[in-house]
Amino acid sequence: MLDRLFRTAIDHGATRLTLCDTCGHATPDGVRAIVKFAQSIIDGMGMRKAVLLDWHGHNDRGLALVNSIVALEAGVERLHGTAIGIGERVGNTSMDQLLVNLRLLGAIDQDLSLLSEYCLTVSRATKVPIPVNYPLVGSDAFRT
Repeated sequence: MLDRLFRTAIDHGATRLTLCDTCGHATPDGVRAIVKFAQSIIDGMGMRKAVLLDWHGHNDRGLALVNSIVALEAGVERLHGTAIGIGERVGNTSMDQLLVNLRLLGAIDQDLSLLSEYCLTVSRATKVPIPVNYPLVGSDAFRT
């Protein structure tokens, strides 16, 4: 079904395919497999430079962050995320955690000094509290 869907989208001018784990079920091995599968379709159609891949992951099993990093390592060009992981059920990939990890891995070279302020602003604006044990910006994140 995905083969037909991807080919039809590309045939009708799609320049990006978004690989989604909207139920948060995927494992890192599954992410690698779906990226490889999509790349094989794109390559088989001779569209490698014309069609790029996105990854959109949810956190139902607590794997959204690692799955996003694996997707990038497997060849996805763009990752989706949300501030402090806000999203339906247990949320999406936490963009703030993703950015810090990508910076520490050397995949990006952005100034993240305002990231904590951004997360706190989003928390206040959405009325979604940041858990005290939330990585990076929770009040207990660096308490020993």
